[in-house]
Amino acid sequence: MTYRASITITAILACMLAASGQAQAQTRLPVAAPGQAPVARPTAAAAPASAAASAAAPAPTVMPAPASAGSIPPAGEQAPPANPYCEAVADAAADARFAWQVQTLEAMRIEIEERAALLEQKRAETEDWLTRRQEFLDRTEERVVAIYARMNAEAAASQIAAMQDDAAVALLTKIDTRRASAIMGEMESARAAHLTNVITGVLKRTAKNKARAP
Repeated sequence: MTYRASITITAILACMLAASGQAQAQTRLPVAAPGQAPVARPTAAAAPASAAASAAAPAPTVMPAPASAGSIPPAGEQAPPANPYCEAVADAAADARFAWQVQTLEAMRIEIEERAALLEQKRAETEDWLTRRQEFLDRTEERVVAIYARMNAEAAASQIAAMQDDAAVALLTKIDTRRASAIMGEMESARAAHLTNVITGVLKRTAKNKARAP
């Protein structure tokens, strides 16, 4: 045998060994871990049997989820009874609230009456002050009229002519007619004529108001 023939035989043997190793690797069973049972390789005949068993097995029944504690009962079903403690204190709470409302209203009524009495007292005081003030003004006016009525006509004319129209007219209309004529006779003609026009207008308005009054 030549050297070339030996090399060819060696290559053929190596190829055969490699093919044999691949075949053994494909047919090798899975190795179980230490302490576990060996895993059996399923056969082709067992596959249809397992498929038939799974098809024949009934479908699992799906149970409905339990209703939550706060869910609302459907229409037509009676709601669960309330807490017995709440039912027991409901009437007492309502009575207490009603009593509190009555007490509050009574306190408000007393406060309103007190304020009304205070306002009535203030009104009476104000009315009394106005009455006393008017009496004082009336007495003062009477004294002023008496003073000018007894004053010298020339002196009274000079002072009344310097007054405002309303004050001068008020004095002249309350003084005696003859005395008022003497005082106006001592005034300047323009001032006397102006005061006469004012007095005439006042008398006309007074007469109209009396005529309109029922």
